[in-house]
Amino acid sequence: MTIEDQIKQAIESQIPDSTAEVGGDGRHFEIQVVSPVFEGKRTLEKQRIVYAALSELMAGNNAPDHAIARLDTLVPCLLYTSDAADEGLAEDLGVRLI
Repeated sequence: MTIEDQIKQAIESQIPDSTAEVGGDGRHFEIQVVSPVFEGKRTLEKQRIVYAALSELMAGNNAPDHAIARLDTLVPCLLYTSDAADEGLAEDLGVRLI
């Protein structure tokens, strides 16, 4: 399993209802995490949640994950139209940066 896969698995197993995308060069990683858990939280709180999920991978001098170059924490977003709201339907618009 690649380190990118390990990061993705760690995040998705520790943060409820999350999806993670991980890229990078094997030393520095760009991570995007989408979860409703982030709703209403400040940036620092959201980052702490992700770093806590990665704590085992970031521990020690020989940690496989020691540098996160970019971390985006997003909340899933739904759009309700007046007709859809009446029928309890929604259209998934993806995510929004909060």
